Formats: sequence, structure tokens, C-alpha cells
Amino acid sequence: MISQRTGAGWLRGTRLGDWLLIAALLAGAAGAQLYLARMGTQGETAEVFVDGELRARIALDHPGSTEVVGRIGPVELVVEAGTIRVASAPCPHKVCMRMGRKGGAGDTIVCVPSRLLVRITGAPVGREIDAITQ
Repeated sequence: MISQRTGAGWLRGTRLGDWLLIAALLAGAAGAQLYLARMGTQGETAEVFVDGELRARIALDHPGSTEVVGRIGPVELVVEAGTIRVASAPCPHKVCMRMGRKGGAGDTIVCVPSRLLVRITGAPVGREIDAITQ
């Protein structure tokens, strides 16, 4: 006899232990994600490039605003609480403004019409060596 599978038939074979295992795996994955996010590197400086040329270095520990002239006009960058964001830009879609605050080493903000790139740099927090091999 050939059995036909219905839409929810696969749920009939699951037991309480299966659901507990799934919940434990999801909780472990969420915990690992939070741990790794905290072990990330905090940015120290924002490097601002226009057309690939370094235009400014901005310390992230000094709140304030800086204006950088991009290809299509001025872009205002604001530093607050160790992060940087684009406060105003002349681009039509304002994607760079919607990218939000960035403060981790390696984070970037890009404004394509202005040909502007903001790259966050910094040293690793807590440890200098990430791996040793022989």
C-alpha cells in the first residue's frame, strides 16, 4: 500500500524531545550570535574617501559634525557616542542616510552618487591574536 503525505503529516512524528532539541539549538545559536557581537572590534577612527582619495580622518571619541564635499555636493557626517552617521547628503535617494550609525571596525557607509566612502578602523578589543597555526 502506498501512503500519501498530507501538508501537516510530518508534524505527527515529532515528539516533545524533538521540540526541546530545536528550542535548545535556537537558543544556543542566538547566544553565540550575541557573544560574537560583543567580541567584535570597536572602531576608533572613521576614514572618509571621495573618489578613492582620503579626505578626512575623524576620531569617533569626539562628538561633533564634519562636512565633506563629495562629487555632487556637501555631505554632513555626525559623530555621536562612538558612532558616525550621515546627517545630510545631496543624493536623490538618501540611502547613505538610512544606513544608520556605524561604529564597529570594518563597518562602511557608502554614498554612490557622491562617490563617498566612510570606513571605520580600529584595533581588536580584548585580544591581539585571533589564531595560531603550526
